Amino acid sequence: MLLLSLVIKVEAQQKPYNKPEKVIITGQVLNDNVGQVKLDVYQLGFEDKTLIDTKLDSLGRFALSFETYLPTEVRFQYGNYTREFPILTHPKDSIHLVFDGAIEDREAFLKSIKFSGDAQRSNQDVVKFEQFVLSKPLKLFSTEHFNFARHHYDVPQYESYLDSLKQEIEVYNKDFVKRFKPNEEVRLWAKFRNKNKYYYAVHSYILAYVSRHRGEKFPIISYTERLKELLPLKKSLLINTLDLNRFANAYFHFRINPMAKNKYASTHKLKYNVIPFEKLDSINIHSTIDDVADPLMRDLALMNQMESFLNEENITSFEAYKTLVEKEIKEPYLIKPLIKKYNKIVERSKNLKSYTKKVMASLEGTKVKPIIDSIWLANKGKVIYLDCWSTYCGPCIAQMPTAKELHKRLKGYDVAFVYLCLDSPKHLWEKRLNKLRQPGQHFYLDDIQSREMAKAFGVRTFPYHLLVDKNGIIVKQDCEELDPRHAEALILEEAEK
Repeated sequence: MLLLSLVIKVEAQQKPYNKPEKVIITGQVLNDNVGQVKLDVYQLGFEDKTLIDTKLDSLGRFALSFETYLPTEVRFQYGNYTREFPILTHPKDSIHLVFDGAIEDREAFLKSIKFSGDAQRSNQDVVKFEQFVLSKPLKLFSTEHFNFARHHYDVPQYESYLDSLKQEIEVYNKDFVKRFKPNEEVRLWAKFRNKNKYYYAVHSYILAYVSRHRGEKFPIISYTERLKELLPLKKSLLINTLDLNRFANAYFHFRINPMAKNKYASTHKLKYNVIPFEKLDSINIHSTIDDVADPLMRDLALMNQMESFLNEENITSFEAYKTLVEKEIKEPYLIKPLIKKYNKIVERSKNLKSYTKKVMASLEGTKVKPIIDSIWLANKGKVIYLDCWSTYCGPCIAQMPTAKELHKRLKGYDVAFVYLCLDSPKHLWEKRLNKLRQPGQHFYLDDIQSREMAKAFGVRTFPYHLLVDKNGIIVKQDCEELDPRHAEALILEEAEK
């Protein structure tokens, strides 16, 4: 029996994850007062998330499903963020949960959650972890303490703060294990979830320091040695999908990228270390392949760069390195979804009319459809520059003056500037509008409409832009060309057709 257990464990550790398998999450909401549940699915190596939601039946029952190659952490939400929690899933899992929808208090709500089916023990332990975090937050990572350290400490002081935070997290993890005795999967998941707060504290200081000391060079190479502490990345971290994506993104931008630039500048003896912009992509890709020893970190860094091309709809750059990257990334769970996303974007660009028709069809029966229909109808025969934003999004607010100037320059052309506010309290939206005095057509989307809009149009982050031609066809979306600093030429091209 012991030998059989060891064989099963070894096989599980060596599982290749060659193809996606379905995960089913069913459940029942007792005393429902919201009417729907939502699921955010994060895919390893990808910035964007898949949004899944469904309405409850008359008995409060629901069923959600998605496909995944890997053990994957998802975020389940009922109503507002106080009733949101992670669920650990595995390919072929069938998970069931029941909770009381009438409870608003987070602590009491978490206590009401009961799991059954696959991964029952793991997910009940995850709920205990959420309760633990709520009852005993990290002191040094409190908003007040962290922000003060980040914005006021010099480098030696902050290094000392990081050492103290690291020690607190180690004790914190031990306390959780001692108190709740979670299974091994949740012990490792919780350990990295907490440890990633330390890594976030490491890299977030760099931007805060640079903004305070403009023109002063930051010792980024020596400082980011701390990020190497996690390497080599272990396969046990794969289930920490969201945290692992965030770490890989930070490691590329604050470790790989600066080292690649330094190496190139030194090799080519560049004056002032100024690297030609058109060479940066090549430098980063080849430096990642040549200099990152850890296989999983190398793959995730390459995914980070290649997916950024796709998110900007920069097909030319993607195709320039596609063959090379396909040879380097061996794991099917990374390369197959990447190529699938590429093929989808290429197909969409070939038939914009069919894509638009499909998007509009997906809105049937939704609360947001009347708003979209009214926008298309009111601006028939015009080019629509559509900006999806949120009141909590700093970059959204920062770019509004630039969009206002763009609006002035395009006066006289058949161009409509339309602003959709998503995922925001209505009173803050009204307050922002009064302050911004932004010309254009403004619409507020409530929570349900925001989710419907995001799902139909692929809104992943804010700001998110779409360009619609005079025939109501979506010609561009979510790319650098639609940033209001660069969008004028593209808008004019459509307006003058």
